Amino acid sequence: MGMDVEQGEEKTFRGIAGEMIAYVHKISLFINGKEIETRAAFALSEVPNLGFSISWMHPFFAF
Repeated sequence: MGMDVEQGEEKTFRGIAGEMIAYVHKISLFINGKEIETRAAFALSEVPNLGFSISWMHPFFAF
């Protein structure tokens, strides 16, 4: 994307897979001819493997 990821705002994210550091940037998305400004976090490391399937959550995401 042509940006220096580490120049973003450093944030630590925590979840069921542990924690990781990511860098938050304001970016513009162009959707159906309209520009939308949003924030996106980019990590330098991969998301840790959960070691189990979350397919049991399928009904939760069906809504």
